[in-house]
Amino acid sequence: MPTTEIAAELIYRQGQEGLLIQEAEHATWQYMPLGIPGLLQNPDYARAVHTQLPHLGEASQEQVRLRMQRAEQMRALPHLYHRFVLGSVTLAHPTPVMRAQLAHLQELDQLPHIEIRVLPAGPVITDPSGFTLRADQVWIEAADLYFTAPGHRALWHAEWDRLWSKSAPLNAAEVFS
Repeated sequence: MPTTEIAAELIYRQGQEGLLIQEAEHATWQYMPLGIPGLLQNPDYARAVHTQLPHLGEASQEQVRLRMQRAEQMRALPHLYHRFVLGSVTLAHPTPVMRAQLAHLQELDQLPHIEIRVLPAGPVITDPSGFTLRADQVWIEAADLYFTAPGHRALWHAEWDRLWSKSAPLNAAEVFS
């Protein structure tokens, strides 16, 4: 028996469109140590990521469009409080795309309903692909594929609390020096 399964309840109504519906109703708390969550991506970063996902093929442009629609919806719904913990290693790449992405993160972090924190460099002792908490669901995302997280939800919430307590506010992170 596999420890994870494709999370059908997350991808109802066809992938990102299904997420768009869920995200209109529930706040997102997401930990991603080795990437930028889709809700936080600017268009150039999203396009760069999707060019590396061969399973999307010709649907890649549509996936980027839907990802940007989801991000805009998050910004437009201030009654939902979103929290993100990112790995500092991901933010340390000085490419033009990443510099623009960092500026985008700073803008998002100024919104009262979005809080972005950074986990200092160190060993990743949680699932290296990260995880998402939304409503009563926990899942792991890898390359636009969603998997139900193994174990009890309370364990994932406890891990979230641990990661949040060890992270620093984005504006205090040393990645901008």
